[in-house]
Amino acid sequence: MFKPSRRHLLLGSLAGATSTLLNPWTGAPGAFAQAGSKGRRFIFLYLPGGWDQLLFLDPREFEFAAADEGAYLTEVERTGIDTAYRFGGYDYATVNDYGQGLHRPSASVDEGFCFGPAAVRYRDGSPMHDVNLVSLVDRGIPMSIIRGINMGTLGHEPGYLYFLTGEPAGGGVARGTSMPIRLASQLLGEEASPTLVPTVALSVGSFTGSADGRLAALKATSIDDLQRILARDEALLEPDEVEEALAAYAERPLTEAAERYDGEGLLSAMTSASMGARDMLANDLAHTFTFLDGTDDVSAALRLRYDIDDTSKSSGRRSAAAHAAFAALAVKTGFAQFVSAALPAGGDTHGAGNRVHAEGLHGAIDAIARLVDDLATSPADPALGGNWLEHTTICVFSEFARTPRFNATGGRDHHFTNSCLLIGAGLRPGSVVGASTETGGMAPQPYDFVQRVVLPEGVSPSSPAHRAITPADVGATLLASAGLDYGEYRDGQPLWQAILTDG
Repeated sequence: MFKPSRRHLLLGSLAGATSTLLNPWTGAPGAFAQAGSKGRRFIFLYLPGGWDQLLFLDPREFEFAAADEGAYLTEVERTGIDTAYRFGGYDYATVNDYGQGLHRPSASVDEGFCFGPAAVRYRDGSPMHDVNLVSLVDRGIPMSIIRGINMGTLGHEPGYLYFLTGEPAGGGVARGTSMPIRLASQLLGEEASPTLVPTVALSVGSFTGSADGRLAALKATSIDDLQRILARDEALLEPDEVEEALAAYAERPLTEAAERYDGEGLLSAMTSASMGARDMLANDLAHTFTFLDGTDDVSAALRLRYDIDDTSKSSGRRSAAAHAAFAALAVKTGFAQFVSAALPAGGDTHGAGNRVHAEGLHGAIDAIARLVDDLATSPADPALGGNWLEHTTICVFSEFARTPRFNATGGRDHHFTNSCLLIGAGLRPGSVVGASTETGGMAPQPYDFVQRVVLPEGVSPSSPAHRAITPADVGATLLASAGLDYGEYRDGQPLWQAILTDG
């Protein structure tokens, strides 16, 4: 039996340890294929504002003489695409800091698998950080790029809700269930989550829809808010004897009379929720998420790993690096099985060229790479084996893209042809699915869901199986990657080329 203290209702310990932060990952790429889906974790990382695909997931490299700006401008007019990697009258070029073009892994990957300039930052001609998306692919970390996603909207809120749920929003209102909760509903069934809470959302919306209310996300707008939720203020505590009496009362089994009136399970659900809340307080997780200010060695190591220095701790509390570190901790400490977090990327710029947009975007990309490396070098729970990334699938997305041509103020506006990045468990390494057109301003290129190929440019769809990829297809792909039923996405089909399971 437990004995509550003045600070907590229960005594407990963290479900995992963060002392494994710096252990090396030595597993072979094939190890990911053996990872079971029952203990699968999912992380959804949202980069707000709409990102520039030419700088990240759908870059282009024109063939012309390096110094021939005239030939380049001819290509811009022919294709409707202005990369400005090398040329531009408004200092659009990304020379020096981010290179002049594409970043291609040396590992064996699909033709066309590459990242744009913002993926890797340079100093004196060499990458600033050994850990970046390209180096991770070369280490065998599974990644899949999904291109040519048709968002069908240029509105921030509708696009954001569409990707979160896989269903078009009704105006500014979500009409579906968030992807993490769809996954939780099937993966957990009637069972309890192996983590303290099933779902957590940091600065990201979450919609339970028709799913079981017990799967609803614990939502917080910042890490500080989360700490307030997880820690009971001294002023809210009752005397020890009152705490003990309340805890004992909450643990009583339902009486026969109460059970008779609990046909819909409401009272049982309330009791379960109460116990879950008490367990959450008991584990002292508030202390776990004090890494931004903590003076202990683990906190210092985490700040170093995510490049959070003393001068940026206060201003960067809602930074991409801080939120990425939170997502990793939520998985490694057994706090949540399905994690969503926003990674601020400064994407919503209409009057800035490549250099400014790349600066904001790279901060989020760098945080993603550090998170992936963190999970890949941290041993998982012994019951699962391997490292945490072998049991975690990451989805990186934004609500839409930016236009392939610059506007009158030297910036890019909203564009409906999107991409997303999938990383980790259940994915086929180095795969590319879908495409945007090479001419006509990067329109979504129809995909053949039967033959699993992009239709040749200029060929009109001739079957219901020929259509643009949508967020529903991404949701179906994530379900299929864990061996779950993807049929609940009525308008979505898995992109089998992206995952290890062959449907």
